[in-house]
Amino acid sequence: MAWADPLALRAPVLGGAADGATRGVAVALGYPDASVAGFLGKHLAVAAEYRLPWDAAGASVAWRGALAGAGRKWGLELVAGGGLLVPTLRPGIAVTAMVALAGRVRTPRFVGTLGLAAPMAVRLSPVVESRLPLLLELWLGFRAGPVWLGVQAAGGASFAVGYTGELTGQASAFVAIPLGG
Repeated sequence: MAWADPLALRAPVLGGAADGATRGVAVALGYPDASVAGFLGKHLAVAAEYRLPWDAAGASVAWRGALAGAGRKWGLELVAGGGLLVPTLRPGIAVTAMVALAGRVRTPRFVGTLGLAAPMAVRLSPVVESRLPLLLELWLGFRAGPVWLGVQAAGGASFAVGYTGELTGQASAFVAIPLGG
């Protein structure tokens, strides 16, 4: 089953989990996923995502916040959201849910997170299918003037009903542009 990961929602430098700007734009380009997210305030973000090679396109909304360490150099972040996904090779419609939990270290010029992400998709038509990837994820970034630049890598297993699990992974580069308070 095709799925796409809204990984830009987990970029570690914007939103309520990060120190500083709560509004901004993050773009994560990589393989097999590409995503762009707009952070609209302290906790709300929206995203568009696409999975290569031309498997699926979607839109998501998420809540993001700090569970511990808000305003400190370290913290524990939670991102939870969902959306709609349209598989492009085998037409249909799917709903998505994503939850991610990550430990964060951040200075004025560096950010790093290590965590777990589960970007799930359930296809509703024409047949019911589901996919649950469980990913160990690392983000590393640095501030370059007014923007943040960095890399993301994740790996783990993906499970689907009726199939054995398979190994999965992703890698991307990201840019995040803070737009202020």
